[in-house]
Amino acid sequence: MTITKLFTYIGLIALLITLLRYFLQGYKRVVLSYMQNFVGTLFIFSGFVKAVDPMGTSIKMHEYFEAMHIEFFNPISTPLTVVMLIAELTLGVALLTGFKPKITTSLLLLLNVFFLLLTGYTYLSGYEPNNAFFFVSISAFALICFGAIIEHDKARMWSLIAGFLMVGVTLFLMRYTTRLFTHPFDITKMKVTDCGCFGDFIKLKPWETFYKDVALTIMAFILALRYAFIKPVMRLR
Repeated sequence: MTITKLFTYIGLIALLITLLRYFLQGYKRVVLSYMQNFVGTLFIFSGFVKAVDPMGTSIKMHEYFEAMHIEFFNPISTPLTVVMLIAELTLGVALLTGFKPKITTSLLLLLNVFFLLLTGYTYLSGYEPNNAFFFVSISAFALICFGAIIEHDKARMWSLIAGFLMVGVTLFLMRYTTRLFTHPFDITKMKVTDCGCFGDFIKLKPWETFYKDVALTIMAFILALRYAFIKPVMRLR
């Protein structure tokens, strides 16, 4: 199994659910519905494969803690793993069913941004990010967090947009300049070589993990902006 095959299968399942909702329940926002079903299905699958081997995921958490020099979290890696997989399963089901769309999409966005920064850091450790990288990343995360929790819809929208523009600037600088790094990429300096996103089911290369999280975060961002159009499955009419 590869990430391409996995995304293809998840995409087909999401397409089937989208078509069923369109023809049986009259839910006509097809693109939004497809993203909702794709992300929801992927999160359920990700949480399920972690639940099969929670100790393996806990060991992977140790690698992340060591890479980020926060080894003092090691004793609670197993409880954190359980919380993470429960969060993925719960948010996946909530998104698929359209339950409490505002809070669901907000939490989903925050979780995706967290994963993006985490996997981005471990992948980009091959470049050795400098202080500018951490400043831009933390600023973007703070803006997105603010947008996710604020009640005022207009302020929410502009805060999320500003946060994602900053993420875009970060990605641009990473790709076309060396301003955020201390030296060119060196794979031997990478802190974590396998993200553990899908347990032992799929072993992803660091760049695959990072770009997967970029794609998911973009979809989560759109869902968070358009949450008002996400309707509960049982009350579409």
